[in-house]
Amino acid sequence: MSRRRARRRAFNRAFGARLARCSATLFLYLPIVALVVYSFNDSPVANVWRGFTLEVVRGARQRPRAARRPVRCRSRSRSSTACASVVLGTLAAFALVTLPALLRPHAVRRHGQRRRW
Repeated sequence: MSRRRARRRAFNRAFGARLARCSATLFLYLPIVALVVYSFNDSPVANVWRGFTLEVVRGARQRPRAARRPVRCRSRSRSSTACASVVLGTLAAFALVTLPALLRPHAVRRHGQRRRW
């Protein structure tokens, strides 16, 4: 393989890795940005942009007790979601660590006896 071809392959690998990282970052952060932008929407329908408003903030300042109830409800749902995510993530990590060891082709001998690790 020539040096030029090796350099081109290295560049393509690096470019592909950068592209994958950028697309993953956009995939993760773009919904957060959209949520922040649409939280200041003036329209009663969530997906139709009618303009920028701060009425939600003004309403929360004028009636603080009424603003606390949704915050409590959201914090409950967030904490339950966080707990469920921790449990599912732990189970997924356990599966990713142990499953490849069970699926290795060399882990089983010819006569069906497993090797001792």
